Amino acid sequence: MALRGSWEQLSAAALARFGYREGSRIIALAESSDNVVFLVDGASGFNNLSKAVLRISKRPGVDVQFEVDALQFLTDRGSAVVTAIPTTDGKPWVKLSGDAVGVLFPFVEGATGQVAPHSYSPGRARQAGLVLGDLHRHAVDFVPHSPRRRTAYTELQRVIGFSDEFQRRYAGGARFVQRVEDALVFAARSAKDLPLGLLHNDYRPQNVLFDDRDLATAVIDWDWSCFGPLISDLALGALEWSFADGAAGPHWPSFEAFLEGYCVRAPDLRVTKKDLFSWIAVVSLASASTYLCDRLYGTQPETVETSYMFTKHLFFSRMAQSGTNTKTGNAGHLTVDPAG
Repeated sequence: MALRGSWEQLSAAALARFGYREGSRIIALAESSDNVVFLVDGASGFNNLSKAVLRISKRPGVDVQFEVDALQFLTDRGSAVVTAIPTTDGKPWVKLSGDAVGVLFPFVEGATGQVAPHSYSPGRARQAGLVLGDLHRHAVDFVPHSPRRRTAYTELQRVIGFSDEFQRRYAGGARFVQRVEDALVFAARSAKDLPLGLLHNDYRPQNVLFDDRDLATAVIDWDWSCFGPLISDLALGALEWSFADGAAGPHWPSFEAFLEGYCVRAPDLRVTKKDLFSWIAVVSLASASTYLCDRLYGTQPETVETSYMFTKHLFFSRMAQSGTNTKTGNAGHLTVDPAG
């Protein structure tokens, strides 16, 4: 990735505040509309770390503080997360120019839980479910003390803000906006009867690390974390650990393995199969919304159906509308099977 000079300067300025010496090798890993991520390698810095991950966020520091507090809360309870490394003067993040904020994390070795058509791992899916269940067991006790602009519905609300552009630029845009409006109504109604707490809000295979024994060791990338209905995390996790981009449908053994792992440690959660499928339709539509909103003013697709996540949304919308009966139960007995 070619770095812009401004990002090179910002990363160097941020690292100086964390005590890293000149000569550290800085490698750009990724850039999105939210942040830029660097691997810092080759020189010992604060806390004598030889490797670390620097994230420069494009939002105010008071918003980042929510994430820092959440990670400390989970770390104190033994969850599989990493906390932010403080600066040399004890602050959890550094304010840079404009709205840029630098946060430094320890580098964690491990392989991400990649999912691809014809390449699923029910064992890893179950491990991912176990870890999410453990996180949610503590998440219900989290009390935010810092504001957070992001919610579980932020990406859907972006579409509402761009509704006119969606209808002009995308084939199927008007119907997509209607689906988003319907999803927001359903989520607001359904969430009233469901437990709330701290959400990872992006619980995908690429954000869970595994060791060489296929045991989950860390959950990373909490920059979209927020407070909301726990079923939102559960729905996205069950979807993404079982339904690869480009696949015709879920790998049901992985889907059920994820739920089985989750139920071992999760807080009490009563949900019907129809409601779970409906929430999967909501979170997949939210992910499709991110993809399409980010491309509105660039080289946009000709139709909303070019989004893999929209295809997943359509699949689970049909499942939710099938009207099959289901059982309800607490976390220890929550079972979902496609046949009903």
